[in-house]
Amino acid sequence: MQSELLLRLESVRKAYGATVALRDARMDVAAGQVHALIGENGAGKSTLMKVLAGAVQPDGGSIRWKGREVAFRSPAEATRRGISMIHQELSLVPRLSIAENIFLGNWPRLAGCWLDRETMRRAALEALEQAGLDRPPETPAIRLSLAEMQQVEIARALSHRADLIVMDEPTSSLSAPEIDRLFEIIRELTRKNVAVIYISHRLEEVETLAYFVTILRDGETVSSSPARDLSRSRMIQLMAGRDFRQHQRRSPPGPRKEFFRAESVSVSPRVRNVSFTVGEGEVVGLAGLVGAGRTDLVKAVFGALPLSSGRLYLQGRPVQISSPLEAVRLGIGYVPEDRRHSGLVFGASLWNNMVMAAPGKHARWGFFNAERELEEVGGLIEDLSIRTSGPLAPVGELSGGNQQKAVLARWLYARIRFLILDEPTRGVDVAAKAQVYGLIDRLAQSGLSILLVSSEMPEVLSLSDRILVMREGEFAGELTADEADQESILGLAMGVTT
Repeated sequence: MQSELLLRLESVRKAYGATVALRDARMDVAAGQVHALIGENGAGKSTLMKVLAGAVQPDGGSIRWKGREVAFRSPAEATRRGISMIHQELSLVPRLSIAENIFLGNWPRLAGCWLDRETMRRAALEALEQAGLDRPPETPAIRLSLAEMQQVEIARALSHRADLIVMDEPTSSLSAPEIDRLFEIIRELTRKNVAVIYISHRLEEVETLAYFVTILRDGETVSSSPARDLSRSRMIQLMAGRDFRQHQRRSPPGPRKEFFRAESVSVSPRVRNVSFTVGEGEVVGLAGLVGAGRTDLVKAVFGALPLSSGRLYLQGRPVQISSPLEAVRLGIGYVPEDRRHSGLVFGASLWNNMVMAAPGKHARWGFFNAERELEEVGGLIEDLSIRTSGPLAPVGELSGGNQQKAVLARWLYARIRFLILDEPTRGVDVAAKAQVYGLIDRLAQSGLSILLVSSEMPEVLSLSDRILVMREGEFAGELTADEADQESILGLAMGVTT
């Protein structure tokens, strides 16, 4: 398959002080193709795309766009030239309409002054049709699902007549049917000769979609090959620079003493009459499609949402959990699905983030023992292999996988007994994901009770001792580790019986 070369990145370099983000990044992208860009967290993918989009100026190398060398000085300039980027964190303004979001910063005007709403509406309808979204342009963005927001982002790119669209982890918050729909849209874009740079940690998606794959490691391009020439194990080896074994599920445990129980729990408006238990040292997976009510349920267990009805028990004793502070006092920890906004304080150090759930742990008689606290923090950093310049480093400087381990370290420091994990490896690369899996196994083997929410079927299957499946706010069924497979879980989640 021969296509016109649209983009060539050659020997791109970028450093931030002593930290080298890109040292020799190379990439060729052809029109009408899906080109996957993969690599571990910290490999330089985001920096390279920021250089391409004009958000970051490179220290060296070149960008050739449609055969001519260019130097984009801003994202607006790159957009005008036909390059659009859809970030993992979607950027719609909730209170503005779909049409207003599509043309944000580029609103058509009458006589250079008044907003030309009719022109904007017609153009928005055209872009929405191309993006496959059947919604009135006047709809406020706040009423859209995540999948629909993503389609609006695609419509925005198409309204700028984009020849190249960069998609960064586009499926991280989508259900299986929504992912299938996104793939259809991407294939339709390529049929119209639009190129797509697809960044993802989900290698099965890369295998499904990509024609070409570029792999970065430590800021360098280590491979750029047709997807058909790369097996999944070879991609992992090139990303990590070493052979890599996939996580294997530990042996299912025998009967477990009950540690936590929820009885007839409802959380308005999504969760209705849910009951379940978690045993000591048991990992209970919570599966289901996006919108099934899983996150609302676990937030209520942690005290972040109020129960509408029902009762909670710890070690057979009824408990009232009215706030996250009360949950922590009872020995319950929570790793949220959105670590950037809910899991970490980015203005604080790694040290401060790790101890904030138990700030007085090493205080005696009103005196703070920094030496003992630092000793324990340093031990956890070493034990969890958190890659950092030191405990005083800003947590925002860590890669995604190391940030996730920092959130886990907080609860280990606090010595909790029941850990709730909501999408614990979202946005985490393959190698860091394996480290998190190993940590979860170790915690369960030490006796910690774990409730795991994940949209990744292989993750649920490889980690869970039992799997509870939710559908439309209720439990659709329970599967043992031996009974469960992807087909049975998806069948329960979608209400399909065989």
